[in-house]
Amino acid sequence: MQRVSIAMLAIIVSSGSAASDLVVVDGPYTYGGHTYYMLDESSWTAAEAQAVQMGGNLATINDADEDAWVYATFGGDDYALWIGLNDVAQEESFVWSSGETLGYTNWAEGEPANEGGNSHYVNIHKANHAHSPGKWNDCPDWGIDPAYGIVEIPEPATLCLLAVGGLVVLKKRKT
Repeated sequence: MQRVSIAMLAIIVSSGSAASDLVVVDGPYTYGGHTYYMLDESSWTAAEAQAVQMGGNLATINDADEDAWVYATFGGDDYALWIGLNDVAQEESFVWSSGETLGYTNWAEGEPANEGGNSHYVNIHKANHAHSPGKWNDCPDWGIDPAYGIVEIPEPATLCLLAVGGLVVLKKRKT
């Protein structure tokens, strides 16, 4: 696991336009061409705003291996983990805040349930959850248990590949 330097973290955090009250409490760690951090306890919306300020989004989980890695790296007995999945725009139409396509999910049994009609944000249950540790749950913006945002930032090489890919798509559309 490769760690990013503190100097690089300072550049990432200071690149935002507004100061945030959220603090990075763990990381950086790299996995699959992305760098991950854990923010302190907050609402989903505050964690997503901080993630964007840092140059990423709350984590997009694309497969079981990444899900297991995020949970093993950041999961805890007493807190849940915010990820970027939400259905704010349209009820029961979950999307990643990163804009990536939804392909993999790991819902707890009976989820998503939208209990109370305002459960639009997804977290990974804490390790000592009675029925479904490590499974996903839709909940209100402040969650049910304390929750910590997991920030995912594409590494510079990944950003370059995405940019080149976007240019190729644009060029093909014009011809």
